[in-house]
Formats: sequence, structure tokens, C-alpha cells
Amino acid sequence: MVLDDKYRLDRLIGRGGMGHVWRCTHTHMVGEVAVKILIDRLRRKQSAIDRFWQEARLMGALGHPNIVKIFDVSPSTAPVPYMAMELLEQDSLRARLKREKTIEPDEAPEVELLPLAAADRAPSELDSVDITFRARDDFGIARAHLVIAADGGEGEETRLDLGAPPDQARAWNHRYAWDLSQMPIEERRALEYWIEVRDNDPARIGADPLPGKVTRSTRMRLEIHDRESEHAANIEGLRELRDAAVDHLAHRLLAAAFAAEPPALLAALDEARSLHAEIGDLLAGLATMIDQLSVDPLTRERDVANLTAIHRRLRAIYLDEAAAHAKMPPGAELGAGGRARTLLASLAAISERLVRQLEDEIIRLDDLVDNQIVDRIEALVARVEASQRKLVELLERLRAGDRTVEPAIEELQQRLREDLRRIAEARAQLHKEVDSEFLNLDAFRALESRLSHEDVMESLRRGDVDGALERARERLEELRGLRDSVQERLANAPSEQLSPQERARLVLLRELSRLQDTERGIEGESRTIHERWRAQVSQQALDDADATALKKRAEGLRESIESINDARLDREARRALDDAAEHLDRLSKTGNALEAQEGAEGLVDALERALAGAREGEREAKQLRRLVADAKEARERTRGRVPTPEATHQGESAAALEELAQRQGNARQRARELLALPEAEHLPEAGEAALERAAKSLDRSAGDLDRRASGEALGGEREALGWIQQAIDSLRKTSPPPSGASAQASTESERDRSLRDSVLEAMRERPPEGYDEPVKRYYEELLR
Repeated sequence: MVLDDKYRLDRLIGRGGMGHVWRCTHTHMVGEVAVKILIDRLRRKQSAIDRFWQEARLMGALGHPNIVKIFDVSPSTAPVPYMAMELLEQDSLRARLKREKTIEPDEAPEVELLPLAAADRAPSELDSVDITFRARDDFGIARAHLVIAADGGEGEETRLDLGAPPDQARAWNHRYAWDLSQMPIEERRALEYWIEVRDNDPARIGADPLPGKVTRSTRMRLEIHDRESEHAANIEGLRELRDAAVDHLAHRLLAAAFAAEPPALLAALDEARSLHAEIGDLLAGLATMIDQLSVDPLTRERDVANLTAIHRRLRAIYLDEAAAHAKMPPGAELGAGGRARTLLASLAAISERLVRQLEDEIIRLDDLVDNQIVDRIEALVARVEASQRKLVELLERLRAGDRTVEPAIEELQQRLREDLRRIAEARAQLHKEVDSEFLNLDAFRALESRLSHEDVMESLRRGDVDGALERARERLEELRGLRDSVQERLANAPSEQLSPQERARLVLLRELSRLQDTERGIEGESRTIHERWRAQVSQQALDDADATALKKRAEGLRESIESINDARLDREARRALDDAAEHLDRLSKTGNALEAQEGAEGLVDALERALAGAREGEREAKQLRRLVADAKEARERTRGRVPTPEATHQGESAAALEELAQRQGNARQRARELLALPEAEHLPEAGEAALERAAKSLDRSAGDLDRRASGEALGGEREALGWIQQAIDSLRKTSPPPSGASAQASTESERDRSLRDSVLEAMRERPPEGYDEPVKRYYEELLR
């Protein structure tokens, strides 16, 4: 029997309450299908026919991998209502029950958390760690979470929502970029983390907690290094070294051993040897501090070089003193009074050289401490600004309906409070060192007070997302103003406090930060306009032929990727291959034209990144080159299925893009002007190259905005932001030669020696019980 002149009924394979299912052969095409036919007694009931059509429509609309696909339905005039479906070769439930006796209604999901590479197991608090896991379930995965707890599992757990696979797929290979900068980190904090996967078993209606079975992966351990706290400890260690140098200088200035008439020969030699041991301890402390600062990523290289030079100059005099002491070992002075007096006279001359050198080096050390504290404040303000910017972005996503960001918002708010505490600590140090006159700290105190008293989560609990977002934006603008004021104040410091090179660095840093703020504003507005276009065209579907062809091509590309020996690729290339596999998964499942176009674009980008990590001439490079060509061909086939941004942006959007193009042109001009500034000669080579690339990206995106290509413009803007950040980082990682204050240390010491002599004379006439307070007051005055 042939149904509707195209389906030959071969064999009955199933019966149900509404219909029979037949295994059929399509008479005009090669292949078999399953055809469900409404049973005889229901064909004259309109309600049954309506239910039959409704079932067909729902199955066709859902399009889920776990639901049978509908290929065809009978016309409304057909005497026998039917629907043609894909034929699945599986046992019947009856047959399986006979074979297995009992069947678990829903097995728990499986999850495998892959270990981190050895280099990633001890990141800093500002790094991003890639967490990779694989999950499988017999029907579908509903949700996955990254769960974080203190080492040992004590205390509260933090849960970060990782989302769900497309269409709640049964298998999911996923990589999540875990941004540690959003977490509050306590110095060197050890964490445990694992993945929780929940399947989509409906369980019972109204179940609490959420329905579905949960599986937890193996726990992994991560030790996070709080570089900022380590840097703060190094600054404190540097302050203690400077104070130790001050104390040693005081001991030498007040030593009776080097007076014109020592009180007792043996006692004088003992005191001289004690002072020699003391300067040795000071040099050992300086050497240790050099080692610590050398591996401190927040310390500028020039500061380490300055400290090394201080150590070298003091050590040269120390070795001369050691050679003099070696001429008369302890005990040799007994019965050798003449030689002992000669040695004391020689040691007194060396000590005078050491005193003068120490006076110079203490001023240099003091400058070094001050610069380190100011640099720390500048870096912390930039860090708080970055955290506040992330908070604004997360709140915008929350306002758009993405509630998965709530845990990240809470973590980020804690991080902000922690960094504000660190700013308060640093400004207290600065006040003690150079007074608030050098840097007006009132703005810091006011901002700290506002940020610490504003509870974003409390606003969210009240449902005031718009209010929380508005206040977060206001604080972000305040932070930008505060950053500018810090850089302005430093750049306009008195000439004796900054060298020309340091001043040029700060001018460049300030101007680059302003350019970055401008570009971030343009990028944000461009993104909003582009999202409007996406919303307009997001409902466009691929036709069946295109979707089938795309799926077939994606499966072929996946097989090619799996044949590549990724062990011969570098780490970034392996990550790019993982990204390509995820894009292929989406391409093989999507029926949406926009998703197909964007997935193909992402696939090409991922494969090009993988190719960059392959060795030229090797088999893997040749394979990847062919894959890139195939992916580009697939990308071309996905284009033209949705209206382009250029054709869609009209009226208000077109006017907004035209204005953005003008602003982008101004930003490009500003980047060129920065490269032409006299201060630009102090921009490191890497920073200059980055700024050149930023200018080119700005130029390209300005043209894209002008022709209303919002997607391409957005890519150029993001590139420009990355290059500008690289230019800023190049300035922060390097530093100019020593400041004018350090270079003039000897002149300042000469100016203060008359003050020193007067104070010492008064102290020698009436020596106090202890030298601590007078010496402290004297050296505070000297260092001012």
C-alpha cells in the first residue's frame, strides 16, 4: 500500500492510543522513514484530528536533539491524516525490559574536571584560569556550576553559574575562563574547586531544590598568590631597611670609638667591630630585598637597579673596612697598643667615608620608599576602577535579565571593599612619609566612605537594579576623575621631586588613560547599537537544505580536527582547537541564520589562532591551513542569510553611528598626536608599537562606523582597547632613570651637615639616657 502516492508502507512497527507507526520507504527518494497514521475510529473526530496536528506542530517547533524530527505532514484534505518522522533503529521498551528486567528511569550525569597545567596551578589574584570539564547525561544537561571553597572545605561555598550546553545537549565539553580578579583574595589563599552538573530529570512538580540529579567532579586545589599583598610587604620591608640604615648612621655618628680621644682602647675596638657587623647585616638585608623586588611583578625594573647600585656603593666601603679589620683579628690587640691606635685611626677615616655615603643613600632609599607607595596607590586606583567597570557590566547584564551574574556581583563587591582597605593602608603610609600636602587624600577618603557604605546586593534584594546600576556608574566616573587627579598631581610635582623622564612617563600615562576612557565609551555605545541589530534579525531561520548542508560540513570539519595531533601544537593553539570544536557543535545543531553566521565567524577565528601555534612545514600546520580554507568557505555560505547591519541601521541608529564615527576619528587623531608629543620619546619600544597599532585599529573602526558596519566596527574598537592597554602596561612595567631628588642627594647632604654637626655637638655635651627619640627627631628633620 502506498500512502499519499509517496510512502510505501512496509511494516507495522508500533501501536498507540491515537495511531499506528509504520516503517515506510519514500517512493521518490532514497531512504526510509517512520510514518504515524491516525487510527480509523478517530479520523472522523475533529478534536482528535486537531490534537494530531498540534502534536506535529509542537514536535516540529521544538527541534530538540532528543525529540524525533518531523519531515512531512499530510495535507488538510487528505483522507488519512499522517506525519512522516525520522526512523530510529532502537529496541522497543518491551524488548528492553525482557532483556534487562529493570531500567533506571534516569541515570545521574557524569562529569570529568580536567587538571590544570602545572604553570597554571599557582596564579596571581589578577589572572584568569581556564577551567575545562566534560559532562555527559543520558537525556540532557540542565546546568553546571563552578563551586569554590576554602582549602579543606571549611567555610561557605561560592557558586558560579557556568550556564548550560546548547539545547541541553547530552554531552558537553566546555572551557570556562575563571576571572580571579573578581574574587576577594586573602594574601596567599588556597582554594578547592569542583564542578557540579545537574541533569534535566523533571523529578516531581514543585521540587525544591531544583529538579534533576547532581554529580560532583573530583575536587582540585588552587593556590592563589596575592601579588599586591606581597608587594605591600616588600614596601614595608624597604621602609624597615631605610630605618635600619638611619639607625646605623646614628650609631656611627655617635660612636665613641672614632672620637679624637677614645675612652678605652679595647672598648673602642670592640665598638668598631660591632659597627662593622651591623653594616654587614644591613648589606645582607639589602641583598635579600633586591632578590624579593626582582621577582615582584609590581616593582619597576629601575627601582631594583637603584637598590642594587646602593648596595654596590656601600659594599665597596664595607670591604675596605673588612680589610682593615683583618689586619688585627680579635685578641691580637693585647700588648699591641700602637698597632691598635693606628688601626682605629684608619677605621675612623673609613667610617667617615661610610657616614657620608650613608647620608646620600638614605635619601635615595627614602625617595625609593615614597615612589613605591605612590605607585602602589596609582595601581590600586586603576584596579578599583577596573573592578567597578566590571561591576557596571555585570549589573547591565542583570538588568537585561541574566540572573546568573548575581554570585559574581557579590564576589566583586567583596573585592572592591578589600581593595579600598588597601588604598586606606597605602594612603596612611603616604601621609606618614610625605604628608598629605604632597597628594590631597580627601577625595580618597570621601570615595572610600561612599563605596564602603553602598551595598549593591542589598539594592538587588530590594529589586532596585536600575538604582544600583546608576550608582555604580556614578562611582566609576568618580574613580576616573580620581585617577586623573592622582596622575595630574604626580606629573605637576615640584621639579626636585621628579626627573624629566618620570614627568614624561606620568604625562603619557594620564593621556593614554583618557584615550582609553574615550574608546571604552565609544565601544559601549557601538555594542548597544549592534545588539539592537541582532535583536531585529535574530529570528531569521535557515531553510532545511541549508541547515542540513551546514550540519554535514560541520561534522566533516570536526572529523578533520580530531585527526590533528594537538600534542605537537602549543598551548594557545590547543585552546583554539577547543574553541573551534565548540563552534562546530553549535553549527551542527543550529537552525538560526544569525547563530550560523556568528558561529562560522568564530570558527574561522579559532582555526586561524590554532594555525598560528603550529610549526611551519609540519603536518599539523598543513592540516590546519586546509581547515581554515574549508571554514572560510563555510563562512561564505552562511553570509547573506540575514540583513546586514549596513542595510538595517536607519534613522536614529544611523545618526548615532555617524556621531560615533566622528568621535572615533577624533580618538584616532588624539592617538597620532600622542605619538608626536615630545614625551613620546620616553615611551618604551613595545608601547610605541602598541600605540601605532591602536591608531590603525581606530582608523579602521572609524571607517566601519561611517558605513554603518557596527559588527566590524566593534571588532576594531576592541582591538584598539587591547593595544592601548598594552601601551599603558609598557609604561607601568618600565621606569625612567633615578629622579632628580636622588641625583642631588650629595648636594642635599652637604646642606644638612651643618644641622647635623650642631645637633651632635649638643648631644655629646649632654648625652641622653637613650639615643632613640633624639636620633629619630634629628633624622626626621634631615630627611625632610
